[in-house]
Amino acid sequence: MQQSYPSSDFKITAERFKSHNSRSRPKRKTKSIQNKHDSSLNNFSTKSLPAQYTSLPISDYFKHAMVQKAPHSTCSPRGVNGVGDAKKLPEDFVDEIVALKKKLAFQNSQYEALSFRCRQLKDALDKKDKELTQLNNPIENAKLIQTLGDNRPQTVRIFRQLHQKLFRLEERLQEKENDYNRLVTDLKYTRVEELRIQLEIAIEEVHRLQQENSKQSLDLARLNQERLARVKKKFNDPEVGELKRRISTMGKVIKGLDEQRQELLARNHHLMMRMQQILRNDDFPKSDLEQELEHLNKPQCTSSPESHGEPDLIATIVESKLSDNLQYQQGNSVYATRVETGLVGELDSIRSQLNSFEQSNKQLMEERNFYKKQLELAKVQMDNMTEAPGSARTSECSPTVRRSPKRTKKLGDPQSQSFQLTKEEESAVLIQRAWRAHRQTCLSVRSKDKQNRFISRKEEQRKEAAITLLKSSIHGHLSRQGCTGRSKYSRKSTDDSDTGTFITEEGETTPFSEEDRSRSLTDLKAAVLGHVERQRSLSSLQPSETEQ
Repeated sequence: MQQSYPSSDFKITAERFKSHNSRSRPKRKTKSIQNKHDSSLNNFSTKSLPAQYTSLPISDYFKHAMVQKAPHSTCSPRGVNGVGDAKKLPEDFVDEIVALKKKLAFQNSQYEALSFRCRQLKDALDKKDKELTQLNNPIENAKLIQTLGDNRPQTVRIFRQLHQKLFRLEERLQEKENDYNRLVTDLKYTRVEELRIQLEIAIEEVHRLQQENSKQSLDLARLNQERLARVKKKFNDPEVGELKRRISTMGKVIKGLDEQRQELLARNHHLMMRMQQILRNDDFPKSDLEQELEHLNKPQCTSSPESHGEPDLIATIVESKLSDNLQYQQGNSVYATRVETGLVGELDSIRSQLNSFEQSNKQLMEERNFYKKQLELAKVQMDNMTEAPGSARTSECSPTVRRSPKRTKKLGDPQSQSFQLTKEEESAVLIQRAWRAHRQTCLSVRSKDKQNRFISRKEEQRKEAAITLLKSSIHGHLSRQGCTGRSKYSRKSTDDSDTGTFITEEGETTPFSEEDRSRSLTDLKAAVLGHVERQRSLSSLQPSETEQ
C-alpha cells in the first residue's frame, strides 16, 4: 500500500523517534554523527521532496534519502572519509521505521473504526426513514397501531388526531393550490395594462367631477348671495314703493270703473222697465211718475258730473218725455192720437240712445278687462323687478302715453270725452310699456343662452366621441402589442400548417401559433365590442339631452 504523508506527521514521528532512541539505545562514541542525524530529521519536510519520492514506501524513501545525503557528510565515526557511514546509516533508522509502521497500523485501525461507525449511522438513518414512511402510511402500520392500542390508548388517540390533522392540511393545501392555479390561469387572459388605463381614466373622471361639483357649489353660493342682496334692495328701493303705489291706485281705478258699470247697467234696466210700463199703460198715475222722477234725481245729485254724465242724460230725457206725456194727458183727448204718434217717434229715439249706451257699456267692459290685464302684468313685473330694477326708470322717462285703440277711436265723440286718461292710467300704461321692453330683453337673453348651451353641448358630445375613439384605439393597440409580445416568446412548432409568421416593426419574423391567433382575435373582439357599447351609450344620451 503506497501513500503520501504530510510534513506534520513526519515531524511528529521524528520527534517520537528521537525521544525513543535517546531512552532505549546507548549513546555512541561519535557524537557528531548523532547530532548530524538529528538535525537532518528535524529539518526533514515533504515540501522539499521531489515528486518522484512521494509515491515510494517509507523504507525505500529513507534509503534513497540517506544515500543522497551520505556523500555530503563531513565527518565519519571511523574517520575514513565517510566510507563506513553509507553502510550503517540505514540501520540506524530501523526503529523509526518500526514506529512509523505502528503508527500507520494505528491510523488504519482508527479509519476502519470510523468507517464502521459511519456505516452503522447510515443504517440507523435508513431504518428511521423506513419507520417514518410506515407511520405515514396507515395501511402498512396497522400492526403497530394494534400493539400501541393494546399498550397505550392515549398515544393511539393522539396519533390518530395527528393523522386527521395531517390529512386536513393536505386537503387544504390541495385546495389552495387549485385556487392559485385558477387565479394564475385567469390572470393569463386579463389585460393588466388595459385595466390600469381604465383605472387612471376613472380616477381622472372622478377628479373632474369633483372640480365641477366645487365650481357649481361656488356658483350656487354666489347666486344665493346675489338673490339676498336683490331682496334687500327691493325692500329699500323707492322705485319699488312707487310701483306698488301705482299698482294699488290702478286697482282702485279698476274697481271704481267696475262699480260704475254695474250701476249703469242697473239704471238702464230700470229705465227700460219703466218705459215699457209707461208705454203699455197710458193712465199711469201722476204720483208714481213724480216718485220715479225723485228717485232718479237722487243719484244725479250724489254722483259727480264726470263719472255719471250718461245717467244724467238718460234721466233728463226720460223726465222731459214723461212731463210731455203728462201735459198731453192733462190736455184734451183730441190730441191723444197726436201725442201717441209723437211718443212713438220719441220711443225710437230713446231706443237709439239706449243702443248707444249699450255700446258704451261694452266699451267699458272691454276697458275693464284691459285694466285687469294691466294689473296682472304689473304684478308679474313686481315679481321680476328683482332681476331688472332699472327698467322702470328708463320707461318712465318716455314723454308719450299709449292708449287703447278703442278709446283712441272714440275720443272724437262728445259722449266719450269723460273717459280721458288720468294719471293712474298713464302710470299703468308706462308700467305696461316697461314690462314689454323687459320681456323682450329677457326673451333675447334666453334665446342667446339656449344657443350657447346647445353649442357647448354639441362640443361636449364631439369631445366624448373623440375620447371614446381614442380609448378604443388604445385598447386595441395594447391588446395587439400584448399578442406580439406573447408570440415572441412562444415555441416554434414544426408543423407549418398550424403556425404562421408575424412581421414586427424591426422586420423580424416570429412564429404565430393558433393559440396566439385566437387570443389576438378575442382581444380585438373585446375592443370592438367595448367601442360599440360606448357608441350605444352616447347615442342613448343624445336624445335625452336634446329634449332637455
